[in-house]
Amino acid sequence: MYTSYTSRLNEFKNRDLILKSSFVEAFSSEQGNINEMWNDDNINYDCLEKLAALGKSTENVGRAIEQYNKLNGDVLSFLEEVIKELESMEALTIYKDVISDFFVDVRTGVGAGVWDKAESAINKKAQIRKSKF
Repeated sequence: MYTSYTSRLNEFKNRDLILKSSFVEAFSSEQGNINEMWNDDNINYDCLEKLAALGKSTENVGRAIEQYNKLNGDVLSFLEEVIKELESMEALTIYKDVISDFFVDVRTGVGAGVWDKAESAINKKAQIRKSKF
């Protein structure tokens, strides 16, 4: 069941990588065009002002893309952690019935009074562990 989540996450990661590459390529191309225009001797003052504004705008877009890339990377990392947790939970649920049957057998073997004390100790330990988080 969770394998499909893992494969979809990998698909998202691949698409993210392709998108990042196209952003970087477009941004580099834009920077190159701006630099080329700055070096043109036949450019007038109004054009230079607009070119400066375009350069500033391009820098802002570049920063926004960097922030987006970081955020997107953080989200993908978080999703990967969540999927691993889901896989761990699925692995544990497989053994839930086996463990329940084992506890019934132990209770029968040691007696209800002894088992109740042991179960109480286990529950206290679990509560202590939960309270530390």
